[in-house]
Amino acid sequence: MLAIARRNVKLFFRDKGGVFFSLMSVFIVLGLYALFLKSTILGGDLAALEGAGRLVDSWLIAGVLAVAAVTTTLSGYGAMVEDRARGVDRDFAVSPASSGALLGGYILSALAVGLVLCAVTFVAGQVYLVAAGGELLPPLQMVQALGVTALSVAASAAMLYFLTLFIKTQNAFTGACTVVGTLVGFLTGVYIPIGTLPSAVQVVVKCFPPTHGAALLRQIFTAGPMETTFAGVPAGLVTQFKEEMGICFAWDGGTFPVWGHLAVLVGGAVLFAGLSLLVKWCRRR
Repeated sequence: MLAIARRNVKLFFRDKGGVFFSLMSVFIVLGLYALFLKSTILGGDLAALEGAGRLVDSWLIAGVLAVAAVTTTLSGYGAMVEDRARGVDRDFAVSPASSGALLGGYILSALAVGLVLCAVTFVAGQVYLVAAGGELLPPLQMVQALGVTALSVAASAAMLYFLTLFIKTQNAFTGACTVVGTLVGFLTGVYIPIGTLPSAVQVVVKCFPPTHGAALLRQIFTAGPMETTFAGVPAGLVTQFKEEMGICFAWDGGTFPVWGHLAVLVGGAVLFAGLSLLVKWCRRR
């Protein structure tokens, strides 16, 4: 299993173009933010508050990290799709390696790719925040952010493995990467804040695990800036802002709890892992 995972990871990072394009959604988000998203969010009364720019920057970096957790993990499955398209998987099937080891190797390599590139994105985000006049996350919040990111990568790995079960060619995989890269920007509320969407759309969006990973990351990244920017502001207005920006979700007359977000991430991973096993079992019959 480890040998297969190591082989897949080496193949991925050997392709510099593939690594670059796996982060394309991140670059697109940053470009849109620089061009007009930041000015749009800072419009109105928010711009007059102290540290509003730092708050929005922190909100962005959290969203970028949530996007990277999905797109980079999907790219990590490229070796599996290529092996399937070239018939290499049939060669593996007659090798001493068990089917479980092959499956585990592909999933481990996708996890490794996602974790490594998300770690790079996290460090780059911290550098950006400091360069923009902000501060590094405190050590405890760094650990929390990295933990949530790792959980988001794991949930994405399970969800995206299910998707790749239905992809047979490299062209189809490239198309899927493009669609997912675009869709995840909306699901995580980076392109359009979740709270501004129609209620019915919000319900659908909140069914996806990446949305909850993004909310947790935003809570961690914006905790410090929120205290500065909204000092003396009524709690009701603060909650309204958080819900509009996807930092927290309205739920049962209050806000969706942290354990609820974690449960959705874990539950999503278990659900899609189960669906994947069901599909593979049905195909063998």
